[in-house]
Amino acid sequence: MLITPCELKKELWFENLKFIKEIICTSTECEGEVDCIKMNSQGFFLPFDRFNIWILDLSHFPYSPGYAFYTGYQTLKDFGIIAIIGEIESSLDSIALSYGFQILYNGEWHYYLKAGKGTVIE
Repeated sequence: MLITPCELKKELWFENLKFIKEIICTSTECEGEVDCIKMNSQGFFLPFDRFNIWILDLSHFPYSPGYAFYTGYQTLKDFGIIAIIGEIESSLDSIALSYGFQILYNGEWHYYLKAGKGTVIE
């Protein structure tokens, strides 16, 4: 099962994803949506035994949005979720990696490693 923000499911390209039935979204306000997991407003909210959790050190990156980051279909197979909260920064750039991800923020790259175990979509 892959977790993504509910906002992504509203994009036109989302319907073309191969694993559409395996994808559930997250939001701080699900508002009755069936395929939605309510995000804890304090961050870090999913059980480690069910999902891959990507943890950010908010002391180094205080403007982290509660979004799943990926750059293409292939990364969907390896990528879990970033279970964090914060304001969306328009200058935010991100790249998903197999064992972590990196964020370009204010001209500096920030690297984070994946923690926890989860189901990988084959």
